Amino acid sequence: MTRTAQKTRAAVRTTANAEAETGGKVPSETGTRYKATATRDGNYWVVEVHGLPPNHVGVTQGRTWAEAEEMAADVISMLLDIPETSFTVDLVPADEVAATALSELEAARAAALAAEKAEAAALRRAAEELTSRGFSVRDAGKALGISYQRVSQLAPRNKAA
Repeated sequence: MTRTAQKTRAAVRTTANAEAETGGKVPSETGTRYKATATRDGNYWVVEVHGLPPNHVGVTQGRTWAEAEEMAADVISMLLDIPETSFTVDLVPADEVAATALSELEAARAAALAAEKAEAAALRRAAEELTSRGFSVRDAGKALGISYQRVSQLAPRNKAA
């Protein structure tokens, strides 16, 4: 099925009252995040977009996860008449076990990033302390488990003017 056909088949409905009240255009704040849930149905992911204004329903499909996410963004953009760059789509599986697994992975990645930042700060402090206490950059590098060149980058010596 072509992308145009998928857009055409996307079930995007607006009640007549909402169209009459807003002229068919519903304003949206930039930077909005929309949650969308995906359910596998045969060869397609069926996607339902949540958080749309009242009287609006966004449902679409995609053959792959990436296409499903793209189609969800298309539905929001078409329904609200806003550019796709003005919002973010958070696509999650409707299956709770799969959603939990992805959520746990995201949390683990965030924790790893925080730990990496903490390690970098501790490494810089340790390099500065060791070199300020008389360690040569080579000795500090060996003690820290990094190259002496990296020690020089982390704790450059101040040259007297």
